[in-house]
Amino acid sequence: DGAAIIVLLIVGWIKLHSRILRLEVLIANDLSHRLEAIENRISQFNYEAAVANAKRILVVWNDSKITTAECVLGTILPLINDRQHAVIVYGISDGRYQVQSNIYELPDYSGNRDSITRLGDVEAARKDTVIIVDFLSRNGLTFFSADHSLQSGLNEKTSEMLKLLGDRLFSMQAHWRWFTLNEKGGPYCFPSCKL
Repeated sequence: DGAAIIVLLIVGWIKLHSRILRLEVLIANDLSHRLEAIENRISQFNYEAAVANAKRILVVWNDSKITTAECVLGTILPLINDRQHAVIVYGISDGRYQVQSNIYELPDYSGNRDSITRLGDVEAARKDTVIIVDFLSRNGLTFFSADHSLQSGLNEKTSEMLKLLGDRLFSMQAHWRWFTLNEKGGPYCFPSCKL
């Protein structure tokens, strides 16, 4: 029928059902798009089949396990790099807009305790932060900051947004970032995936 197919891959454990329904309604209002939202265990999923006919793909990456990073960077991205896509990574803030602590603890990659890793303006308590930043650096890609977009794009409209949404629904901090291989042409450097 010529309609663009949008596939939403939710990678890792995250409860997004109400958000997915709202997204489906928004996209359904534009009859030129169809959305298929997929949620599954990473090791038991056929990504190639899921994205085979997709023209646009949104990957929502919440889980910070190393195996999830291997899957996204080594399996999913090679499959979708030639199509329009974006990868949203939750739980990674922009240090330029966070309250800085002078307490320094070495990052704990074992997962036994929470510790914050800071790499430039990237700030997160995720085990895979270094892996993500390394991948983006090797490929010359930008780790776009939702925090920065809010701070730089809404400054004049902050009071209006606060008035419309109230302080429970409006915040100038997002704590997520995104990237896309569409930013520049390949070749890309992908890690191997053992899944």
